[in-house]
Amino acid sequence: MIERGRFMSNRGAEFQASDCSFASIPWQSELETLARRYAGRIAVTDETGTLTYAQLHERAIVLAGMICGRFAAQEPAHRRVGVLLRNSRAAVVADYAVALAGCCIVHLNPAYSPADLDWCVALAPVDLLITEEALQQQANGTAVETWTLDPEGTVAWPEPKSASAAVPRAVDPCSEARVIFTSGSSGPPKAAVYSHRQRWMAATVLRSVLPYRPGASSGIALMTPYVHGASALARAYLDCGSRVEIMQGIDPERLREGLRARTFDAVFAPPSVLAKLAELFEFERFDHMRCIFTGTQPLTPGIYRKSVQIFGPCLRVTYGKTENLNPITVLDPQEVDTLYTQTSSPGGTCVGYPGPGVELRLTPSGEIELRSQHQFSGYLATSGFQPHAADAWHATGDLGEFDECGRLWLKGRNSDTINTGGYMVSPDEVEAKLSTVAAVTELTVFGVPSEYWTEVSVCAYVPARKSGTAETQLRSAAEELTKYKRPRLYVPFESLAKTPAGKVDRREIRRQLLSGFILVDGLYPSLKAKDS
Repeated sequence: MIERGRFMSNRGAEFQASDCSFASIPWQSELETLARRYAGRIAVTDETGTLTYAQLHERAIVLAGMICGRFAAQEPAHRRVGVLLRNSRAAVVADYAVALAGCCIVHLNPAYSPADLDWCVALAPVDLLITEEALQQQANGTAVETWTLDPEGTVAWPEPKSASAAVPRAVDPCSEARVIFTSGSSGPPKAAVYSHRQRWMAATVLRSVLPYRPGASSGIALMTPYVHGASALARAYLDCGSRVEIMQGIDPERLREGLRARTFDAVFAPPSVLAKLAELFEFERFDHMRCIFTGTQPLTPGIYRKSVQIFGPCLRVTYGKTENLNPITVLDPQEVDTLYTQTSSPGGTCVGYPGPGVELRLTPSGEIELRSQHQFSGYLATSGFQPHAADAWHATGDLGEFDECGRLWLKGRNSDTINTGGYMVSPDEVEAKLSTVAAVTELTVFGVPSEYWTEVSVCAYVPARKSGTAETQLRSAAEELTKYKRPRLYVPFESLAKTPAGKVDRREIRRQLLSGFILVDGLYPSLKAKDS
């Protein structure tokens, strides 16, 4: 366990943004302009109500003033605010307020286990935690001063100990602005730090690559945790005067109602969410959709085809990392449709062309390295702040290659590669082939330890409703793969575990499998239930 106070006395000296060429970041001016320009227009809607642009500005300014009063006597480097909120209007207000105050927001996912939450707060200590009544018990475990917001983003409890202070017109571009945690799928979450300059640059670049200019008639539905990619897209649409519909996960009734009423024409849906939407709306058609933003996981041909049948060819693919927020690469809907209707590909998942200001290169082993104007400043680690220089390349851990058009193709991750019988197999390649099976809603491929094979390749899958032929169809699809790439075992699951970021968690699924079964090793491996 990390001692909570470990970073308290020296973190200000540790953090220094790698590039301080900007004079200031005018967060207040930007939000104030939106409030004046779109005053009565609906900005954010959640399950309990709405906020207009004027109301969003008012509540964010009030909360920012209270935060400024709370930190008036502290140095900027010690102004970290943890935000533990579910997807809601309050989450949007808090996000703006912390930035307006010139503080650093530490995004805490309500889906974290108590151990992960404790780890994150220890890794990135906060002096103030903003939460909601429903999460009060989780917040109490952090042992820091806590404010509770009501659904509209107003502090409901307790009475602030400090008076409000003036909100700065602009903030220091070099100070900490945001701490984001990695998904934790390959170990404890890591904390990536961004300065206000980097956060502003990331928002500017994201707006520049939107496939269309959102407006008064546009809206986007966000279902994934706000603390990750959803918050960036929310800001992008709000900056254009559009409406943001926030949901706490997949809400079938609200989604269907919004789609039929056309209150939004865009959705952010990683492939795991798309798979659920394809099953939910299997026999429906919503051809008004302008864009489905997808990323975080490989988009397989099977999921693409199912999605197009419902929403039309409007899927936009991007590639992003916690260390370099979207966009790293972009593939617009027309390009995606052309790609996925082709009969052949070099293998892997195409994620498009480098975004503005992004440089990409491959190491001799095929690992992707990148650097950009909006990449992170460094990690918070148990040993202190580990800076990442502005001109340094970041090793992503992802494997890839470029095609003749200059597009990047993901080939998997170094850490996920399966060593079976001396052959190295990318699970992403196998998943892409097996995802064409209609009798399966979700699947993932991973290796389990084997003395005979080094690792045995396993396909864990969720059968579609009323399907009794899923495994047969999977084995048939696998016949198109080179023999050593074919999974040796197929295991049905009721659902596949996800990380707090919504990604399929191969490590947890492997743990679940091995907790209930023993591998019977040999030339033809099998599984035996531990209680049999």
